Amino acid sequence: MKKISKSLHRILSIVVGIFISIVCFTGAMLIFENEITEWQNPQIYKVTPTPNGAIPVSDILTKVVATESQKAEVTQVVIYRNPKKSYKVVLNVGGDTKTLYVNQYTGKVLGKPTESKFFYTMYRLHRFLLQPRPKDDSIFWGKKIVGISTLIFALILITGIITWFPRKGQSWSNRLKISIKHGWRRFWYDLHVVGGVYVAILLLLMALTGLTWAFPWYRTVFYGIFASGDKQTQARPNDKGKDKTIYVDNETDSIDSQRYVSWQRAVENVEAMGKGYTQFTISKNEVRAKISNAGNSRASDTYKFNPTTGDITKTKPYADVSKYMKTRGWVYSIHTGYWGGFAMRVIYFIAAMLGAALPLTGYYLWIKRRFFNKKRKKE
Repeated sequence: MKKISKSLHRILSIVVGIFISIVCFTGAMLIFENEITEWQNPQIYKVTPTPNGAIPVSDILTKVVATESQKAEVTQVVIYRNPKKSYKVVLNVGGDTKTLYVNQYTGKVLGKPTESKFFYTMYRLHRFLLQPRPKDDSIFWGKKIVGISTLIFALILITGIITWFPRKGQSWSNRLKISIKHGWRRFWYDLHVVGGVYVAILLLLMALTGLTWAFPWYRTVFYGIFASGDKQTQARPNDKGKDKTIYVDNETDSIDSQRYVSWQRAVENVEAMGKGYTQFTISKNEVRAKISNAGNSRASDTYKFNPTTGDITKTKPYADVSKYMKTRGWVYSIHTGYWGGFAMRVIYFIAAMLGAALPLTGYYLWIKRRFFNKKRKKE
């Protein structure tokens, strides 16, 4: 069993190792994208609270719409419990989606951050190896290679653990130490073998969840196992034809702030429940209240409200959300490390970086053994 696993581990790694390194490295780079983007753009994301508190949402939205030169549709407002984070307002302007950040204490439009070419490149490498999405039905080779490599990576991790597993009578302690006193070759060997074992479970979780974005057949099987009894259509209802926006035509100067008063009242009604929500996302007649930043990072309670009064008319707690939607949230959270909060994402970063190094150390050890050892024997 060990001999087969070792051979399989080596052969598969030689074939797809370089792709595994790319996917793991780019994944590590994306883990703290939000934090780095906010750090680079404090003038957009950070605000200073005032003694009088935030001005009403209705006033904020009318000021935002007034900055547009053509017909604008407010589709969403995101309010954070952190008083030092600016409000996020999403608009539909001339058929295009536009996101702006606003100082909730002054109503000043702060603009939007400049798109990072670095993170955009990392994302496209991570998902598609930089290949543009085909306009026809031709094979999306970049996405397919990433998917196949990730699938094989899962098998490589499993065979690696089997190969590492101590034989009967062998000491476990020696199999869990990385030596730094016996030369570089021994260090790279231990880093590959022992380091790989330490992060194997996390890398396996990343791989198995990441595959849901790579292959429709895998996604069907995956959700069939973990969300049995729910239909996929529950997660993606057909809302075609349904208006989810509030229309304001500032070309005719018909801005009516009362349109948004109910949004403010709805949020106040939800906050009054005292459930400690961390974020509120408001759209037409609906408030989604984020439960926490750990666990399922997409978990939220949903409240329907009267568009005139802002009174809550219907509540859908997270506990009543379909199993399919819960699973989707958990897949994203487990894949990105959000399920364990900031500390877990630090661990994920280390694991992903080590995952990127594993094929490189493996190539080094293989080349050293295969070519340099042969030269020594001939001499």
